[in-house]
Amino acid sequence: MQFSMLFFDIDGTLISPDHFTLSPRNRRALRMAQQAGIRLCIATGRCLGICPQEVLEFGFDYAITSNGAAIRDLKTGKQVDFTQLPAEDARAAYEVMKDRADFLEWFVDDGILLTRAHHDRIGSRELPPWHQRYFDQGNTPVVDKMEDFLDAGAPGLEKINLVCYDPALIADFRRELAALHRFDLSSSLGRGLEISAPGCTKGAAIRRLCALNGTDITATAAFGDAENDLEMLHTVGCGVAMGNAPQSVQAAADRVTARYDEDGVAAFIEGMLGE
Repeated sequence: MQFSMLFFDIDGTLISPDHFTLSPRNRRALRMAQQAGIRLCIATGRCLGICPQEVLEFGFDYAITSNGAAIRDLKTGKQVDFTQLPAEDARAAYEVMKDRADFLEWFVDDGILLTRAHHDRIGSRELPPWHQRYFDQGNTPVVDKMEDFLDAGAPGLEKINLVCYDPALIADFRRELAALHRFDLSSSLGRGLEISAPGCTKGAAIRRLCALNGTDITATAAFGDAENDLEMLHTVGCGVAMGNAPQSVQAAADRVTARYDEDGVAAFIEGMLGE
């Protein structure tokens, strides 16, 4: 089947194990898709500011970021849709976590906002390499107290992000936050938690984007490997799980392709285009 639009998770799906680059084979396959008139969109839990530069410069049409909170037209640079995590909900989440979480990332306006106390811990804390590179650039916005940001209405807040925590603590947070019935909760790294506005998912963002640009959603496909990709895989015409995805994700997909480190994205596109 020929698709009019393809959606790609980034980590564990589209990019190489270094988390920064596109493999030559995946790059060739994406070019083939473009030449066939297929539009390309990334759909990631990352905010735009920590998306790989090589991906942003490739020529994708759209970026769905922060698990669906923001949609940007990468050709024009214009943000075409935004779902804010409301300040009152963010405050409720903060109250649950503030005494036990030593590093909270607040995805705001395509970047990562930190309190000054948490910013001072950057050098001593385990972080994913793409987060570390963002912080090393030295342009991280900082507030003295998170309460000040929340009192101002949490402008531009996309989601709250926890990374590299003990799984037991993540499980506690997830249980306590779920009991509030105020959030969409997901994870892509196993040792993290992503806290979004209710109903804010990659799948919901795909539905909004397709409505905005007149795309028949049944003529779309998406590629993913983690829990935060599940609704996306159910939303599109063809959900494709990577060979490295957990069995629960593979079972939820329409198709399973090769692993991300075996260029599973390229393998699917080549087969789709008869190459």
